[in-house]
Amino acid sequence: CACSYDSSALSINCTGAQLSEVPSIPRPEQVGLSGATLYLNNNKLYELPLNTSFGYTQVTRLYAAYNQLTRVQPTRLPPNLTVLDVRGNKLEHLSNDFLLT
Repeated sequence: CACSYDSSALSINCTGAQLSEVPSIPRPEQVGLSGATLYLNNNKLYELPLNTSFGYTQVTRLYAAYNQLTRVQPTRLPPNLTVLDVRGNKLEHLSNDFLLT
């Protein structure tokens, strides 16, 4: 994965890295920032990491399009998420409380 940052957020780009699970990612505080954008598009992910995973809790924008996800659970979404892109996956259903989180 490639990391970069600007004045507003840390950007972690793991697009097309053939990932079957999300690796440990840096925390934005390590470079004086408060949020992170995580690009996981075009991988082989069947599920997202738990929302308590190191670095993942500070992700505010998550792009996980074109993977193998069959469901998205609130316990696997970062708490401060504002953007979620899961198009092109194999989603079967969303939990009842998905939109409430």
